[in-house]
Amino acid sequence: MYPEPTKPGPVRSPEQLATDIAIRLGLLGAFLYLALALIHPFLGILIWSVVLAVALFPVFCWLRDRLGGRSRLAACLITALSLMIVFGPMVLLSTSLVSTLEQLAHAIRSGNFVTPAPPKELDQIPMIGPDLTKAWAWTAVNLTSLLEKYAHTLLVPGEWLLKTVAALAGSILIFAISAVLSGCLFLWGADLTLVLRDVAQRIAGPHGLVFLNITGTTIRSVARGIIGVAVLEALVIGVVLVMAGVPHAGFLAGTALFLAVVQIGTFPIIFPLIIWVWLSHDTAQAILLMLALTPVAILDYVVKPLAMGQGLDTPIFIIIIGVFGGTLVFGITGLFIGPIVLAVFYDLLNYWRGQGSMPS
Repeated sequence: MYPEPTKPGPVRSPEQLATDIAIRLGLLGAFLYLALALIHPFLGILIWSVVLAVALFPVFCWLRDRLGGRSRLAACLITALSLMIVFGPMVLLSTSLVSTLEQLAHAIRSGNFVTPAPPKELDQIPMIGPDLTKAWAWTAVNLTSLLEKYAHTLLVPGEWLLKTVAALAGSILIFAISAVLSGCLFLWGADLTLVLRDVAQRIAGPHGLVFLNITGTTIRSVARGIIGVAVLEALVIGVVLVMAGVPHAGFLAGTALFLAVVQIGTFPIIFPLIIWVWLSHDTAQAILLMLALTPVAILDYVVKPLAMGQGLDTPIFIIIIGVFGGTLVFGITGLFIGPIVLAVFYDLLNYWRGQGSMPS
């Protein structure tokens, strides 16, 4: 007995096939939506961890080779250094702030709080100096009544300051968690690279590897041009301020680092410092400090584009537009999202115009 031949199923109409495809796509879309909804709260941490892992991977490889191939030790050292960079200035600032607030609270409770007298240099400022001195002296005498009268007005900037501090603390916590996760990514780098290569090829074919290489190169170039130059500027500013005896040099250097990373630049720190030194120190010291800090402010506009352009086929002006545009749209994370998107789009546009070649 031979088995009976399988009967062919009923012929499905185009409408039925379209309905099946629509149902499958709908279920797939719902599944993707749920997956993204679960990932969304951790998206900032994931993006920063990948950025740190890609940017610091050459450093990890160099350190691993120097340590005799001990990958875990190299990853732990880089993670510890990253956490020290994040929490070191914050611990110093918090300690100083708590000490200052304790002294202020003790002075207020004991009734010994006295507004300091205006500095002598304030009266020497042309045109507005005498008026500022009179306003300072009047405020010192009438501080209590002034606070009682305008206490409600001070609530708005006070609330804004608290929100800013809370947002900054949240950003620091996210960066710290990302630094720890990036240390894990160093150890999984080879396997993750294979997965990303497979996904890129499935999405864009052979050209997906080109997009993947562009992404990695762009992250390293932006990290070198923005974060690297910002760290260099902050170190120079900190050393110069310590040598000049400027108070709170660590806090000022940390603020300069933050302003340089978010693309504001170090000018808002350097310019007031130069004015303060001219008013409070002798002329020779003021000239030396100005000569030391002015090149740092110029460094931000000269060295940064050169550093970002190294190793990239994408024109530097596209990378710069991506950096500023990404920062405005996505915040700090946009420093890397913006240039990556524009670099990939530029390469895709050239390929579509027939001026790019598919990789072999």
